Amino acid sequence: MERELRKAFEDTTTNNVKAILEYSTTTRSIVREYEKRIIACEFMIKSQREVVELLRTQLAAVQAKVYQNGTV
Repeated sequence: MERELRKAFEDTTTNNVKAILEYSTTTRSIVREYEKRIIACEFMIKSQREVVELLRTQLAAVQAKVYQNGTV
């Protein structure tokens, strides 16, 4: 009886450790994938900000040209 209980305890402990390892491995890979996605999004946001700033500069130049002779 004691051997059976010990065997059951060892099996349960082994299964718990395996589950923890699998969970940790899966979680780590998910986190790494999302880190890559976040970096890509940050790069895209930076690029879009540069485009917006360029468009603002171009708009300011056009407005200066339109209003250089004053308003009516």
